Amino acid sequence: TFVTSDLSQSKTYYDLASDQNCTNGLRTSVEASIYETPQIEESVLLKNCDEDDNPQDGYTYFNLEEANELINRGNTSLVNTYYLSLQEAQLAQNPLDPIFNSQVASTVYGRAENDDGCFETARVDLEVSSTIPVNPVVLESCDLDEVNDGRYTFDLSLATQLILEQLPPQELRVQYY
Repeated sequence: TFVTSDLSQSKTYYDLASDQNCTNGLRTSVEASIYETPQIEESVLLKNCDEDDNPQDGYTYFNLEEANELINRGNTSLVNTYYLSLQEAQLAQNPLDPIFNSQVASTVYGRAENDDGCFETARVDLEVSSTIPVNPVVLESCDLDEVNDGRYTFDLSLATQLILEQLPPQELRVQYY
């Protein structure tokens, strides 16, 4: 007879193979164990400066293992591997080398697995910031206020677009100091 049961905790069952409903004989124990899945961050962001041979292309190398602590929430017992697709992560097929170039993909998927073989997957977005120097932007104006003292207030945000045009397209924030 085939038996199914919803369990909320581990339980031992016994199996008796018998002929003609005989209830005497050797019973075999069957342990139904429930293991917890790891509690992880479902989505993390790794940032890196574009410091490879071509700092103007917007791609660089990442050490994917730097995402382990973010994904695992500090649980050092989990084993992490990385994949190009969610399906590959779920099936544990074609793991990536941890040193990974973002030119291949800007998103990878991490698999965090515990000692019991239970796992969860996380999306890892790879963000590259350009490190190339930009040409100076010059804002000029005559002293147009009412006091001719050689001072004038500038709107520095006027330089923002001129700075961004010199960099590869990416989500950058310009700050002034």
